[in-house]
Amino acid sequence: MLRLLLLLTACLTCSASYGQADGPCWEYFRNRAADFEYRMAVTENTDRWFSLMDGYKALLQELVGCPMLPFRGTSVQGKVIDSKQLAGKIVVMNFMYIGCRPCIAELPALNRLAREYGPQGVVFVAIAPEPAAVLKSSFLPRHPFAYQLIGSGKKTIERYGVSAFPENLIISPEGNITYLATGGLLDARAQTHAYNHMKPTLDKLLAAQRRAAEAARQQADSLHRVIARPDSLQGLPAARPDTLRKQ
Repeated sequence: MLRLLLLLTACLTCSASYGQADGPCWEYFRNRAADFEYRMAVTENTDRWFSLMDGYKALLQELVGCPMLPFRGTSVQGKVIDSKQLAGKIVVMNFMYIGCRPCIAELPALNRLAREYGPQGVVFVAIAPEPAAVLKSSFLPRHPFAYQLIGSGKKTIERYGVSAFPENLIISPEGNITYLATGGLLDARAQTHAYNHMKPTLDKLLAAQRRAAEAARQQADSLHRVIARPDSLQGLPAARPDTLRKQ
């Protein structure tokens, strides 16, 4: 009965945020998610509940390709993080809470990602519902986390439709979700699972970013050479006076 009440509360809370207009992609997701959450809340069959959860996780995968939702918060270090300022950057997002055992179990994998890809310009942000003061005093001293951790993020968590923790997303420089995984492990695999699964997507995005930068550099170099060498324009046919229009 307690689980039923908790799920029903979560369903009503999340549904309150469904009215926000975030485009057809997210509206479709929220309408479907509300149906799943309602059925999960009212079912008393455990097998049915887990089956619905599997269906919900499959629905989450349909968000891949959708635009990220805007968010704004202050990290435990006091830095304001605004999604608008992340345009053009690869962003890794993590949703967690301090009592989530799978969230804690995957920290070694997430920290490895941040240490390896942070210097390459990838931005790492984690969002938790607990206040920053609690995260800073009670969580981080025992569980070092290399992400920029934002507290009091309940509204953002609800807006993203997070119902199972942890949840990890990768956002492309264009602002679209390119990777999404929800749930975690508790055994030794947790220490490498998130790293192994997110690394290919990050490598692909960084490679595309480097190719685009190189193409832009070559184009700029070509233009610079033309401007720097006016003689390169010699040999081009001049306009005949009789072809010019009289003003």
